[in-house]
Parts: sequence; structure tokens; C-alpha cells
Amino acid sequence: MVKKAYLLMIHKNPEQVNFLLHQLIDDDMTDVYIHVNKLSESLIDKLIKHKNIYILEDRVEVHWGDIGITDAMLLLLKTALNSGKEYDFISFKTGQDLKINYGLDDFLEDNKESIFMDVKHIPRKNPRFAHVALKWPNFTKRLYDGIQPARILRVSLIRLYQMGINPIPNPNKLPENFELFWGRTHFTIPFRTARFIIEFLNENSWYYDVFKNGLVADELFFQTIIMNSKYEKNVVNDNLTYVNKFQNNHPMLFSEEDIEKLEVSSKYFARKFDCSFDEKVVKHFVNKITSSKSK
Repeated sequence: MVKKAYLLMIHKNPEQVNFLLHQLIDDDMTDVYIHVNKLSESLIDKLIKHKNIYILEDRVEVHWGDIGITDAMLLLLKTALNSGKEYDFISFKTGQDLKINYGLDDFLEDNKESIFMDVKHIPRKNPRFAHVALKWPNFTKRLYDGIQPARILRVSLIRLYQMGINPIPNPNKLPENFELFWGRTHFTIPFRTARFIIEFLNENSWYYDVFKNGLVADELFFQTIIMNSKYEKNVVNDNLTYVNKFQNNHPMLFSEEDIEKLEVSSKYFARKFDCSFDEKVVKHFVNKITSSKSK
């Protein structure tokens, strides 16, 4: 069987997180490492206890668009690597994910060298390259709904960059021999690839500095390391997660009406779920997966 470590970032809905944990902890070959947003530490006592669940004592504040998400991911990654355990795969998830199909272990067993993440090359003239080319003010690195001054400024700065104007250049630049790549923070990688990431960062302190003032660094940081390495040949452009369509920079929540399309999906996970929005779709997949563990 495949030995897996799930790296889980959470900030709300502990009851729903517990549903996901029950889905994930199905044998002694699976461990879960949890980072709780420092702003949400009160929910720790509400999480289930299990010998294969490890809650990180070190915690950082996590805000959308901010380097804190990357910092939390690195804390999780280092904790798993320093555990003394040898995993086959490391997989990043959030507390609003759910497993929607079984068969993942068999799939990973057949693809032990593969890296499952979505990747897209970002040329230097592409507007998204502004995410690392500019030194973004902290107030722009927040998730805003509707028409907000910070969102207007964000769009304006990206458009200026597209026109060849950079009013607030990042003092830490990505070297010319490095290409930028984008992708979601949900990915599944072999253990040796995870080890390579930390070794690379230890040997190249300049790399983190490029992204610390960037915008939504977590969607660029890991993909760019891997795609500029020998491991890029192992990348499968698929993060194995069904993500709902986006609205205002974040995925829309699934409802009972989405069950049919999720059922026919070839993905093993999906996001984004919320019990307070629609409990039926959550319970459907929780019951499906927990009842399938003996299969």
C-alpha cells in the first residue's frame, strides 16, 4: 500500500474538518499534519484526536494573497519531512476539501514517480508575472468582495505592468534563467520531490525573498521550483482535485445540485464545501467514502 502524508491547512468549521479527517484516516499508512491559522486557534480543541493526526504547535497568521499561506505550507512540509517517517506521497489539502472518489491508493501505486499539480507557464510580459515583479503593499494582499479601493488598485497596478510600467518594483527579482509557473496549492508529490524543495530553499535563500513581497505567492512558489528542476519531466498537469468555478477570486461552494457532476468526475477530491451553506452535499460524500473503506 501507498504511505501518504496529508498536509492540511484549516481556519474554520472544525466539525466539517472532522468529516474530512474521518475520510483520510482509514489505515496506518496515512498520517495527517494540520496547520491551524493562528487567528483561529480556538478550534483546535474541537478537532478529533487520533494517533495519526499531528497538529503543528508552530502556527502563522494566514491571509489570502499573503506570504503567510506559503509559510504555513512550508511549516507543514518540514514537519512531515522531519518526522522520521518515509512516505511515498505528500498531499496538500484544506479544511474545505472532501474526498469524492476512492481508488486513490491504487492510482498512486501505479504512478509512484509522478508529480500531480496543475501548472501554467507565465511569460514575463504576462499580467500575472506582476505578482512577483512588484512589491505589493500589504493592504492589497487581502481578499475583498465587490468594488473596493484595494481591488481597484490591484487591477490598476497589473494593467500598468502589462503596459511596461512598474511603479513599485520588487527589489528581489526572479533570475533571467528562471521561468515562472502558476498553479493551485492543492498538489500531490512524491516524498523525494518534497525533500528536494526544502533542500533547494536551504541552498538558495534568494528564492524566498522573491516571493515574500509578492501577491498570491502560494500559487507560484512550489510550481516554479519544480518546473525549473529535473523533476519537471515528472509533472502531470492534474492536481486530482475538482475545483468549482470561481467568483471574486475564490471557488464557489458546492451544493446538492452539484452531486451528479462530482459523481461522474475522475477526480479523487473536490473543493469547496461548507456545511453552513449546504450540508446535504457534504454528508453525501462523507457517507460515500467512509462506507467504501472496506472496498
